[in-house]
Amino acid sequence: MTKNESPDAIQGEGDYVSGRKFQDLERAFVEKGGVDRAARAAADALEGPEGAALEEARRSSAMGEIPGKPKGNTSPNGSGRR
Repeated sequence: MTKNESPDAIQGEGDYVSGRKFQDLERAFVEKGGVDRAARAAADALEGPEGAALEEARRSSAMGEIPGKPKGNTSPNGSGRR
């Protein structure tokens, strides 16, 4: 970085502007009670008719499986290679 560039101008891994925006939005979500509402909605979904499918999706993703991909193939492009 040259001495004329602002630290906010850094992009890529050091994108400070996007990092601050994310933190501000996340803080607002928490302060407005969004976490409690989202947790209640998730609990209701797990207890509802789709609960079994949601639990299966949780288990398979915890094991590294990608929905719609053959078991054992966790690469994003489906080739089996990373």
